[in-house]
Amino acid sequence: MQPTNIQTMTVEQFDEWVYLPENINTNYEYIGGEIIPVVANNKSSTIAIEVAFVIKDYLRKNKLKGIVTGSDGGYIIGGERYIPDVAYTSHEKAPHALNVGYSPIPPDLVVEVISNPANSAEMNELLVKVPNYIAEGITVWVIDPVAEQIKVYEPQKAVKILSADMTLTGGAVLPDFAVRVGDIFAE
Repeated sequence: MQPTNIQTMTVEQFDEWVYLPENINTNYEYIGGEIIPVVANNKSSTIAIEVAFVIKDYLRKNKLKGIVTGSDGGYIIGGERYIPDVAYTSHEKAPHALNVGYSPIPPDLVVEVISNPANSAEMNELLVKVPNYIAEGITVWVIDPVAEQIKVYEPQKAVKILSADMTLTGGAVLPDFAVRVGDIFAE
């Protein structure tokens, strides 16, 4: 039973539906009462992997523990179910990865890589997800591969827009973390 169009249901119905055998090997988000299939492309996937790599590298070099998940790691955010492209959860918050479909422990940082900026549905999903992430105290990096920009959303701070020649820092979540934005887009 794969949705051909956007379907609506309660979160309880979604939690049952998403674990049906025919849905196990696919990824869906529950945003604003709707089932949203997770879509990606090679470029956005490559960027997400690069970001996950630099975060893991930072953690290793600084001998820090934490969980970094990719686009198969789901989280319960504001009662909804999200699958960010990359997420980081500190060791203090979650000493080990949970063996659950959608973790009830919200991450400290999420990265959403825009697959297609011309896709109004995807952009509308971000308009719902970003405020929900921030309401949970999560820092959000929204990466636009076409514009080669990163928007940084931190709770109770103004949004920062970083271009390729600027430096992305980890703020309070990843102290001393820094990477040139353009390096994230380099192939």
